[in-house]
Amino acid sequence: MKFMEYQWIDITRPWIGAPIQIDEDTFTETSRLGQTSDIWNVSPARGAFYVSDQIRYRGLIANIGARLEYWFPGAYVDRFVDDPLSPIPDAIREAYLNDTYNLFGARFKMRLLPRINVSFPVRENMVMFFNYAHKSKLPHPTHIYAGLDPFYQDRSNLSNLGNPNLDPEVDISYEIGFRYQLTSNDAFNISAFWSDKYDFITSQRIFVQDATGREVARSFRVNGDFARVRGVEISYLKRYSHFLSSNINFTYSIAEGLSSTSNDALRDIIDGGQDIGNNIETPLAWDRPIDLKASLIFRWDRTNDPLFGVGFLNQFQIFLSGMYRSGLRYTPMIFQGNERNPITGEEDWRPIYERDTDPNNRFSEIGEPWVIFDLNFQKWFDFSGVRLNFSMEISNLFNASNAAIINPVTGKAYRTDYPTDQASLIELRQDRSFDVPSNVRDPRYVDPRDNSSPSFLNPANFLEQRHIVFGIGINF
Repeated sequence: MKFMEYQWIDITRPWIGAPIQIDEDTFTETSRLGQTSDIWNVSPARGAFYVSDQIRYRGLIANIGARLEYWFPGAYVDRFVDDPLSPIPDAIREAYLNDTYNLFGARFKMRLLPRINVSFPVRENMVMFFNYAHKSKLPHPTHIYAGLDPFYQDRSNLSNLGNPNLDPEVDISYEIGFRYQLTSNDAFNISAFWSDKYDFITSQRIFVQDATGREVARSFRVNGDFARVRGVEISYLKRYSHFLSSNINFTYSIAEGLSSTSNDALRDIIDGGQDIGNNIETPLAWDRPIDLKASLIFRWDRTNDPLFGVGFLNQFQIFLSGMYRSGLRYTPMIFQGNERNPITGEEDWRPIYERDTDPNNRFSEIGEPWVIFDLNFQKWFDFSGVRLNFSMEISNLFNASNAAIINPVTGKAYRTDYPTDQASLIELRQDRSFDVPSNVRDPRYVDPRDNSSPSFLNPANFLEQRHIVFGIGINF
């Protein structure tokens, strides 16, 4: 059982709405608190009752369990559901009362989450396994509590209004596979998995009446989307000798759905997109189809028998790992022509790109893959019952530049190798690999209206570069 208290105070540009001095003794008073504001204090509770058991029968091993989760949104929600001045839509009030249970005057929801894990031998050295599980994830508190208090309202356009009847997101997953021990030094695993994600939270625009009776637009979260993940995983473990072993793991998966996050629909509403509320399943932003990992472990720990007879080469371990992963997904942009030249008037100035508005092409392209190698070295000494351990860990061993932000025009990272002189920048105007979206500053075209930093100055363009950590540990 968990009993919590959340306090949220979020005020943007607090000087907006502040009292204005008319003369020495006169001030104007307003009821507005900043450009945007959200204030609430709530005390929700959550918990679970669970039971599990293990069954063994002729080599079959089954772990079966169930978890009953409950969630009390808190008296804050219960009070405003009954308050006619709160801007909660009437349909949501009625649904909240119908979909929740009452315990000593407090409303709560609950859900049963089963789990089954089964493995059994198929033949000698081969085991088949099956996993089935339900999981749930509570909504973010701002999706529930924002804007319920009629006297602390955010009056900005399309501000958030909480949905008291929002349900947790549910993940129903399945997995089936085989584990096969080829020899005493070789093991092979293969499995297929799929996951259905229901009640994904998305946004929609609704119109409600505030405390003054004025009709206003609000961003409202609902359980409306879903996603599905399908894939296969193959792994191979190899032990070459007592001091050297390796493994390789390959995963191919496809993640599709109606939206990647709860903000996708809200972003389309704000941008005036054409695919608001579409029901077309497309790849999700976090879909990474190919994931290949490999590692190698070399460990030498022999008393008075160092490697090659060299005294220092004893009691040490080297761990080398590598990863190849598909790049980030992005929605492609389409060339629309060129801007008008401010000097000649001809349409030969900066290229114009706009995001492809076809819902079928949302996140249809994949950026450059990630390739990362990590190295870990450990050396230890034993004396008088104490072990002294020295370690060195190098992340991104070869200092690879893996794009964390994709240029949707080129499908690669934003270029950082711009020359410093203007003549060289002008020569690059014909190089399409330097093109950027229209809302990004382009150093090749001087425009006094640009007030943003160039994209190549953003340190978040790439993942962390080479990183070295040294450590000392004492065990006794």
